[in-house]
Amino acid sequence: MKHKQLLNIQIFFNLIWAIYELLNPMNMHKQVGVYIYGAIIILLAAFLITSNIRGKLSSIITSALSVIVLPYILLMLCGSFFSKLCEVLPNFRIGFQVIYFLVLSVTLIPNILQNYGKLNNWIYRLVSVLAICEGMLFNGGMAPQAHSIMTTVIKSGLDLAFAMLVTSYFLMKVWNIRYRINFIPKNSKNFQLSVLIILIIAFTWYILVDTFRDTIDTPLEAFWKFDFSILDPSQSVEGLSSLAVVLMPIFAAVFEETMRYVNLVIVLKGLKGRFRLELAVLISATIFALVHYGNIVTHQQSFVETNYQVAGSLGFGGMMAVLYLYTGQIWLPMLLHFLNDYILFAHTPLSTGTAGNFYGYGISPIVLEIIIIGISILFTILMLFGKRRKYMEENADKLIEPIHSAF
Repeated sequence: MKHKQLLNIQIFFNLIWAIYELLNPMNMHKQVGVYIYGAIIILLAAFLITSNIRGKLSSIITSALSVIVLPYILLMLCGSFFSKLCEVLPNFRIGFQVIYFLVLSVTLIPNILQNYGKLNNWIYRLVSVLAICEGMLFNGGMAPQAHSIMTTVIKSGLDLAFAMLVTSYFLMKVWNIRYRINFIPKNSKNFQLSVLIILIIAFTWYILVDTFRDTIDTPLEAFWKFDFSILDPSQSVEGLSSLAVVLMPIFAAVFEETMRYVNLVIVLKGLKGRFRLELAVLISATIFALVHYGNIVTHQQSFVETNYQVAGSLGFGGMMAVLYLYTGQIWLPMLLHFLNDYILFAHTPLSTGTAGNFYGYGISPIVLEIIIIGISILFTILMLFGKRRKYMEENADKLIEPIHSAF
């Protein structure tokens, strides 16, 4: 079956389901629900019509709908459909949750195979990936079900992390780029083992300082005093279960580092010239940071708190980008990312309100935040000079190798 036919069948099924949801008495009483499903029906119908009409205008409309709108709609309706199945047949809930986990990972594939290969401009590709990521993060997923391990798995976002891995593979496929999320760098005179060791130690230290900042009393203690006694996943200050404290950092690490890999590849493939490496690191880190503004909606964070998080994420994103480009191993940034988020989630109420004596040295919270962000930016900049930069350039060339190249 051709990709277009498969996509049309998928769109038609989703159109029928959206009509059912629109006519659902529970949604009829919710004005917002009526507007949402009404808009979805119009957009899906528009896609079916324009995708089967030849012409420049219809092609532009189809491309815009497939890249910007369809990811959110398809993922949202997938979650809505399986939520209804769990509601109607609660005895089969766990089975439906497992099927949902698998189906979600391939929901976007027909659309990607049919429409994303036409995106040749690197900016358009970045926009398409951002739309996919936002569609995954904001689609709502399955409605909360009775407590079970699978419910925790889905609420923790592991379904989205797995879907992102699968989706990234097909994106590379349609853009004729070898899927090398982990690769072995070639032997090079520019590789320095000492740099790799220092890089891992320095980045690990940075994460510990950042996450334990409120329990450190003096600047000197920032090099050794990390109070792990305030960590207990069974008593998370976030009110999470022990399993969720582990699974949520796994989701963040896998999902966000996979997104970083895709963004780095897109920019490195699309740009030429002296500063493509710097721009790739900067752009991927900026996108990673800006995505965190979504926490205002998904986690009800305050705007001020989110601004701190976005600023910190910019520096953290740059560090993870150069670590990946230097090692070629995505599992290393994933591991450090997991460590960072696990410590944050595993904090107990004992850590609430602690501030050490850092502020007694005239270091205000804002100044401390600037210092920590500055350290991460300094680490990133240092990696962009000398043999370190040359080695990352070599790895960048291997990272964007075409599928049919005999590299």
